[in-house]
Amino acid sequence: MHRTANAVSCYVDRDIDAVMGRTSHRPIPSGRIYPPVRALYWGLALFAASLAFAWSLNFAAWLCLWGGMLGYVGIYSLWLKRRSTWNIILGGFSGGLPALFGWAAVTGSVNLLSLLVAALVVLWIPNHIWSLAFFYRDEYARVKVPMLPVVTEPKKALHCLLMTVILMALVSVGIYFTGDWGALYLVTAVILGLAALALSVNVYLNPAPQKAWLLFKFSSPYLGILFLAMMIDAWL
Repeated sequence: MHRTANAVSCYVDRDIDAVMGRTSHRPIPSGRIYPPVRALYWGLALFAASLAFAWSLNFAAWLCLWGGMLGYVGIYSLWLKRRSTWNIILGGFSGGLPALFGWAAVTGSVNLLSLLVAALVVLWIPNHIWSLAFFYRDEYARVKVPMLPVVTEPKKALHCLLMTVILMALVSVGIYFTGDWGALYLVTAVILGLAALALSVNVYLNPAPQKAWLLFKFSSPYLGILFLAMMIDAWL
């Protein structure tokens, strides 16, 4: 789901991607996909194929797929990304829908546990994106994308980031009490949560770009390891 939406989103953001050093190597601004509209056609074709596949599974999975595409491309990329500091908060809800899609694809429905797993991803997104935006503050300012660390004072932005990390860590533990998990998942969630909190507090107390970069680099394996722990724990 994410790759399909991302193909369309990269087409939408091709102008600012070409200006930002972090994204200038992407296939469209680097010229590896030319003309750029090919990325749009490919993304829409993948989305149509994904919708057909989801419909063959069940209606709940089909709705999750629609919601993910509309949220990521429609709400985030087309509407809020260049207009509001709420871009990541409101647009980030689509980030939890791939988890809901996977759950609905297998069970045919959505329950409290699946909503908590989706909420974990939604709360992870501000930590992931705001730490990156703090490090690349000048680049986001140059293309006038109003990420929170770009348009407000660092302490305020990092306070908001810290609050989302606290909520993320709490939800990760809440998943243990809601689902049928063992000690492996709980220990992993607690250790990773404490590490994320420590890195976030460190950035908050010492707002240096390199510390924000360290938090960003930690955020990707955080989610991967946590989901891996879920799978191994369920298998055991």
